[in-house]
Amino acid sequence: MTPKEWLALFAFYAAYLFFGASVFYHNEHALETDRRADELAERIEMN
Repeated sequence: MTPKEWLALFAFYAAYLFFGASVFYHNEHALETDRRADELAERIEMN
């Protein structure tokens, strides 16, 4: 493979990783926010 093809493959791989990370972030962000709010409410209730 030529260096240009390697660079294109690396760029595709990096874009694929960033896309996957952004999908994961957007799917899990709401769940994590709700979980933290519940934990905070429990801590406030205990004190």
